[in-house]
Amino acid sequence: MQSKLVAETRITRRGPNPFSAFRAELVEVWAEFSPGNAERIGFTVRGNPVVYDARCQEIISNHHAAAAPLWHGREDLAIYVDRTTVEVFASRGMTYVPVPLILEANNLSLEVPVEGGSAEFSHLEAYRLNSIWMEPKGKAL
Repeated sequence: MQSKLVAETRITRRGPNPFSAFRAELVEVWAEFSPGNAERIGFTVRGNPVVYDARCQEIISNHHAAAAPLWHGREDLAIYVDRTTVEVFASRGMTYVPVPLILEANNLSLEVPVEGGSAEFSHLEAYRLNSIWMEPKGKAL
């Protein structure tokens, strides 16, 4: 894992993106937040939105939705993105959403959009991951 970026912050609808400088093809995101008065808390990874709908208490990614109940008023997420898959773990591991898709090759961005209010993040991290595949000379692809 490389390039850890951590933010403890309140994110609002019009607030700055805490990951504006972050770029990665292979990504791991960890977040713990209280939705507050936000309706939707998003994680747009390489152009693919992963959204927590606070009203329905659901995770939505690429038109797939799964129940993701809050735990003591908080949600925790782990999002893994590689070249062909987005995997989301939520609600202390009770929710798993695997989404096969082809991501935009040139889009290496990470955004955290919030709709309808603000969300309070106690933990927000992103990691740039290395490939597990090796070239013949031992270098990661």
